[in-house]
Amino acid sequence: MIDLVISTHPDADHINGLKRLMEQTTGRKLMIHRPRLHVANVSDFSNIEAVDDLIKLATQPGIPIVEPFQGAQEFDGQLTVLGPTEEYYIALVKQHLEEEATGKGADRRSQADRAFALARRVLDNVLSWMPMETLDDEDEISPRNDSSAIVLLEVDGRRLLFTGDAGITALGRAADYYEYVHLGSFNGYPLSFFQAPHHGSKHNLGPTILNRILGQRGQPYGDLISFISSAKTGATDVPVGTCS
Repeated sequence: MIDLVISTHPDADHINGLKRLMEQTTGRKLMIHRPRLHVANVSDFSNIEAVDDLIKLATQPGIPIVEPFQGAQEFDGQLTVLGPTEEYYIALVKQHLEEEATGKGADRRSQADRAFALARRVLDNVLSWMPMETLDDEDEISPRNDSSAIVLLEVDGRRLLFTGDAGITALGRAADYYEYVHLGSFNGYPLSFFQAPHHGSKHNLGPTILNRILGQRGQPYGDLISFISSAKTGATDVPVGTCS
């Protein structure tokens, strides 16, 4: 029995496996954004079929479905959704649909692939002999990734943050909610666990948001593990004190 299944966003590497999971297990609740409820036409919404399949699987046995918008809570407040807000999500969906309709979304993905390949070649040549800052504060990710549900889990005094593929803007909005509405400063209520968004992509993080959430480089707010999921090397746990 699974108490709660959360779909962060509908990219294939995040949602497609959930269908098999729900087919083979018994679930009590599904958290998933439902774009059909917020926009009139989703014909250009990529991978909408996977969203529909999950909703259908949950609806048939009567599993409750809720959307993971900011402020939603489960397990008597132990799980809190920090973002996105409903308004921000709708704006991101509309932007995604516009990009897909004009071909900009495909261009963005192609450019990102080329930039990543170039960056890997440069870093392979440079990092071995000259330590350098590889992150900047430019927010370059797609609206689809920024629509990811950002979830905080609080268990036994530990705070675990799951970010999906969210980028700098979305993380900043979630951090605002964490500090000004839900708990307080990250310094006073430090994280114990941080899932680096988008498999650790440099396009999703920058020095400013990392310093705000985790503490200054080499001076974290507390003992913290960062989890980076990589298809090539497998999942990696990195103590924050050793992160570069």
